[in-house]
Amino acid sequence: MQKRIWGLTASMLALTCLTVTGCGSQIQSHFQSTTSNSSGQNKIATQSGNTTSLKTKAHLKKSTSLPSNVMNSKYSDNNNMNTLSATELANYANTHGPMPFNSKNIHRSVPNQNLSIFGSYIVTKNNSKFNSNSFKMVDFWNGTLKEQVFALEIAKQTGGSKYIVGLDYGKKSEAFVFPNRIWITNFTGDYVVFYVPSPAQGNPVYALNLYNGTLLPNQTVSSNMVKEMSGIRMGGYSLEIAGLSKSYPVFQ
Repeated sequence: MQKRIWGLTASMLALTCLTVTGCGSQIQSHFQSTTSNSSGQNKIATQSGNTTSLKTKAHLKKSTSLPSNVMNSKYSDNNNMNTLSATELANYANTHGPMPFNSKNIHRSVPNQNLSIFGSYIVTKNNSKFNSNSFKMVDFWNGTLKEQVFALEIAKQTGGSKYIVGLDYGKKSEAFVFPNRIWITNFTGDYVVFYVPSPAQGNPVYALNLYNGTLLPNQTVSSNMVKEMSGIRMGGYSLEIAGLSKSYPVFQ
């Protein structure tokens, strides 16, 4: 009888242990399933982020929540993000979408009749000279970049097709002339990126550094790089300017 009682007790303990172990397995299995689903959701969100529109990509926030393949690199350091070269900006945009502008302190003004950056004459980078009275302001931006004040002005030739892009930065100013309309696509890093739509010429694209006045031209060497900075791969241009803390229409 005593042996039977001990045998029954042992059986009950084994059954109890099996039951508890089974519950533990179920809990662990559920936890693993939940964790797996959560990771799947994160993965889906990341994949969705890589296929979102240009507007969404260009408004990526600077944070340490960058894709894993760029963590532990200069891209994961917010201080280094402010010093990315045009090539690095293009490489990042090619995979993840364009970086946003390096400053949130930027303002767009309603165009005025008179030009603000230039005096009586506009002398462009290639030494072309125009009377300021023959141009009308169509767009104007100002702000600070790396604690340096800048002003960006776009003016259209009255009765003509030429456009002037003027930049006042630090204690210097630059002016560039283009054959037709300026179409700003986005601000990224220290640059403003814009197209000069002309299908016959391959729709040239340029990037102007608002901190040092460097213009990246639409040449064979830099063409792909500047296009990558814009985030546009194919199709038409966006009607909104991306890369800033708020969206702006391309034209006022």
